[in-house]
Amino acid sequence: MTHRAAKPLRTAVDETEREQRAAERLAAAYGPQLPAAQADAIERSLAVGAPRRAMTDLAAALADHRVPLATGDATELHVLLAAAEALDVRDRLLFPAPPTDYGLYVLGASADAVAAAVAAEFGVPPEGVGVASGETYTGPDRAEVYLTAISGMVAEMSAGKDFADRTGGASELDVAAALCRRLSCRVVLSAVGLGPDDWVLVTPGGHGLVQVSEEANAEQWEFTCALELVPGASELPVRPPRLLWWVT
Repeated sequence: MTHRAAKPLRTAVDETEREQRAAERLAAAYGPQLPAAQADAIERSLAVGAPRRAMTDLAAALADHRVPLATGDATELHVLLAAAEALDVRDRLLFPAPPTDYGLYVLGASADAVAAAVAAEFGVPPEGVGVASGETYTGPDRAEVYLTAISGMVAEMSAGKDFADRTGGASELDVAAALCRRLSCRVVLSAVGLGPDDWVLVTPGGHGLVQVSEEANAEQWEFTCALELVPGASELPVRPPRLLWWVT
């Protein structure tokens, strides 16, 4: 009988090295798209072995300048910023305010219930909301908020600049959180730079990254796992993502 050699346990030194390597890769990819002074400051942080400070500054600069992220990089930054406890910067990176448009999937509420919540929460008049269900559409030709009844308890909400102006430039995350609290529902959001199957799940208690199955669709959402602990979704197993910089 043969025995495999035990795999060495990851240490704090290993984690610091991983964070440093990830930070160096992301800084090299996005630093040239930032003002020179900000890019130089990030490089100085990396030079003295402060990857968390570097990533916090990088994420803030990317959010401020609205630099689009490549697929998967937003997931990687999300994890790194959680380690750095830079949660506000992390959310601002994924969901800048004001957004250019809004796209939310509301789970656990009908389109009519969402319409009532939009009116109560944000002051959108009933005549400013359009609701589509199958081949039937009710509402103005140019609605401020469009709702599509995908199924009895799944609705898609979309809106643009008029709604952003009305809300004072609220981010998609802010709008999703408000709807969750009012309707006791869940909302699923996408963001540029997340992995192909990665989404943000918002609940009345908080939000976090999740993965959906390849067979999932807008009518039937199937979550395979959470990439971090999501308040209000404790039923999802937590499986941290394998990132590009992960050392095995």
